[in-house]
Amino acid sequence: MVNKFRDIYDTLKNEINEGLYNDTMVLPTEMALIERFGTSRNTVRRAIQLLNEDGLVYSVKGRGVVILERIEIDKKSFKVGNFQGLKALSSDTEVEKNNCARISRVDC
Repeated sequence: MVNKFRDIYDTLKNEINEGLYNDTMVLPTEMALIERFGTSRNTVRRAIQLLNEDGLVYSVKGRGVVILERIEIDKKSFKVGNFQGLKALSSDTEVEKNNCARISRVDC
């Protein structure tokens, strides 16, 4: 038998990716999800935790589970464990200054 929380996770992930919650940008309440899927609160919370680990949602006390906006950025691969990796990153001339604005709290 497949884990129920995994089924809930898959369903919610698909709905988020399809834009079902774009109007509100929040998931239904835990109680609504418990009723919808006919399961326990812990099962719903485990599914939401997986969505959080994937960077799709974030729980905000008093507001609910907020769907995070996805921003496509160019990803560079480098080692940060040594100076050479940081030096390679800082010398990368392909990254434009306006792209840095999309990455929060980074000074360019």
